[in-house]
Amino acid sequence: MKFSNFLFPHSAKPEDDFEAVTQALEEAALTEELGFDAVWLGEHHIDGACAYVDPITFAGAVAARTKTVQIGFAAVQMALHHPTRLAEQVSLLDNLSRGRMILGIGRGTAFNFYEYRAYGIPFSEAQGRLIESEEILIKAWTTENYKHEGEHFNIEIPALRPQVYTKPHPQMIRAVATEASMVSMGEQGRPFMLVVQPDDETARRFGVYKTTMTESGYDDEAIEKNMEQCWIWRNIFLAETDEEAEKIGVPAFVESREHIAKTRDKLNTAE
Repeated sequence: MKFSNFLFPHSAKPEDDFEAVTQALEEAALTEELGFDAVWLGEHHIDGACAYVDPITFAGAVAARTKTVQIGFAAVQMALHHPTRLAEQVSLLDNLSRGRMILGIGRGTAFNFYEYRAYGIPFSEAQGRLIESEEILIKAWTTENYKHEGEHFNIEIPALRPQVYTKPHPQMIRAVATEASMVSMGEQGRPFMLVVQPDDETARRFGVYKTTMTESGYDDEAIEKNMEQCWIWRNIFLAETDEEAEKIGVPAFVESREHIAKTRDKLNTAE
């Protein structure tokens, strides 16, 4: 079993941004010092829910401050990124980190419509952009003279530079919330990261995932390899005692969730 730390610091007020970003970078370095296997970075815009906002830029700072911990995205909102630009950025990060990147991807938030509006992207295009961009990323990293004509992008890439450090390309996993999405990953033989679910539901879904892989023709070795590359999100606060953890952790968690809920109510409007 591996353990990681999801850096998701909220900043309730603009004047708190600098301190929140600075502390997040310090926590990333501490994550490595404490022996965690990975540090995860989120992406949310406009609302202060994720203080550093841009995981791509922030990952560069984390890579410079660390040497061994894996650096993952949980997850890049693919609808808000141009795939060629993202392929270049991740390739550079892969070189700077010497192969420590995990590219976690998702279509984008299912709740914060104001994030799409800030980028001029219709929410209805999110899933299509995810599928199309994922194909472009892999081809950009692994082929030359690549041409793509699709619904959202028409591009030509003679050769992507810098070339990736990890061959054939950095590890890529999909963020999933629904059982249908998880089953799709099983059918494709791909690992995934799962958002917060009750323990019994998590166990049930992993059972469904393994059964799906078996029924799709994957052997036990392939299933075991994928299971080792899957990640589960849990909200945990560590302290010397349960009482101390509850006293410090619960109010902070409640404050963060209330901030997100209030911001959504304020900024979300009907499309």
